[in-house]
Amino acid sequence: KARRIGAILIVFIVTLGIVGGLLSYIIVTVIQTFTDLFARAPEYINTILDQVQTWAEAFQQQLPPGLQTQVEQLISNLGLQMVAVLENFAQGSFSFISGTVGSLLGFAALPLFLFYLLKDYSTIKKNIYSFIPEWAVEHTRNISTIIERVLGGYIKATLVLGAIVAVMSFIGLSIMGVPYAPALAFFAGVTEMVPTIGPWIGGGLAALVTLSTSPE
Repeated sequence: KARRIGAILIVFIVTLGIVGGLLSYIIVTVIQTFTDLFARAPEYINTILDQVQTWAEAFQQQLPPGLQTQVEQLISNLGLQMVAVLENFAQGSFSFISGTVGSLLGFAALPLFLFYLLKDYSTIKKNIYSFIPEWAVEHTRNISTIIERVLGGYIKATLVLGAIVAVMSFIGLSIMGVPYAPALAFFAGVTEMVPTIGPWIGGGLAALVTLSTSPE
């Protein structure tokens, strides 16, 4: 048992040292980048609207005179709606990131819990199965094994997918010279774990920032 505890402690110390160093650097960089991004959000929103208006005017010139007035009114209404949408999106994204960072910090006690769980894992399983009737023990063990494999595989795959998207987004945005690459890549990695709409949200923010800073 002493060897088991020692091995667990060594693995935890090494893992926490590496992960803690990386996370501290990533979190500080991401927070600083997001702070600057949201501080300049109104400026970028105006730039986006000006760029969209330029494209719309170029398209409008190709229309018959009768449709130009209607299109101009439609563009004006869409512009007002877009301002409201972008402002709400920026505020919601900031709250989402703040909540995500807070949740990550809230897991600070998780290693301590995992240490005791790993140390007494066999004893805990025996105690749990002792409360189950003998005829149901084997079925319960089989079901728990299936759930552990399926759920564990899904969680691990989702985390790996989010990490891959974050790294590849950072590389791609950095190569293109898009500002705020660390924050946008982190946001894309986190939202990638949200089914269906997550990738669109993460990619949408990167597209808006790119449109406002380097539309070409």
